[in-house]
Amino acid sequence: MATPWLDKFAAAGLALERLIEHQPLPSMARHYPAEHEKLTVSLASWPSGSVNGALEPRLCASRLHDHPRSPPVLVRTPLLAVVSGPPATGKTTLARELAQHLGCPAILRDEIKQGMVMNDPGHDPDGDDPLNIPALEAFFATVTVLLRAGTSVVAEAAFQDRLWRPGLEPLTEFADLRIIQCTTPTSTIAQRITDRARIDSHRGAHGDKALLADMEAGLYDPDQFVPISVPAPNLLVDTSDGYTPGMTEIQRFLLRPERAEGAS
Repeated sequence: MATPWLDKFAAAGLALERLIEHQPLPSMARHYPAEHEKLTVSLASWPSGSVNGALEPRLCASRLHDHPRSPPVLVRTPLLAVVSGPPATGKTTLARELAQHLGCPAILRDEIKQGMVMNDPGHDPDGDDPLNIPALEAFFATVTVLLRAGTSVVAEAAFQDRLWRPGLEPLTEFADLRIIQCTTPTSTIAQRITDRARIDSHRGAHGDKALLADMEAGLYDPDQFVPISVPAPNLLVDTSDGYTPGMTEIQRFLLRPERAEGAS
């Protein structure tokens, strides 16, 4: 009996995930032209998924295997590294660096909101910003999807406890939460906000000028920031001049050996 085309594909050492992503690889067309043609016709006939008519990966995988795809088998719980703190305390910079060092995605609340503002030319960030709630919901939804897929994530936002806690508590059931709180003197915060409002065109989405005005009027005090109260290991990082503790110590805090044993 002839080997099915999918078995030939697997025997060629081409991962199923790459088949789904690239639909299909040119190397399959070269080495297995008949199977390539059958696959191309099959993909074209499959119904679209729920996102803008694109093929939904789980549907594709189940069609190829003729049975539902099982959840990933994980050696340990995915890491959720939360980077929190008042505005302009270096959270975004630290989150990006951590994600690069760890090799995982960084989900940044301000970037999500900036993407929304791109499609709302009349957006006014001052006062009751109508995009704050949608950005909050999109932020936690994105983090949740990645963690449920078994992906470790660095998540960064300037939320205080009342916004962080309701979003984080459900995630602790399937994520290993580590909290980093950034801090720096109020004078440094004010200078950073002033500088970025002047030189970063994307900051128009976030009301930095209004925040500065509130600080000058005594309506906002970064020292009154309420940190995350969800029970989890915490690390305070001073970002006044680089990072104290340093990047090596921060990574050690996130990846310490007891994670593999399920301890927190």
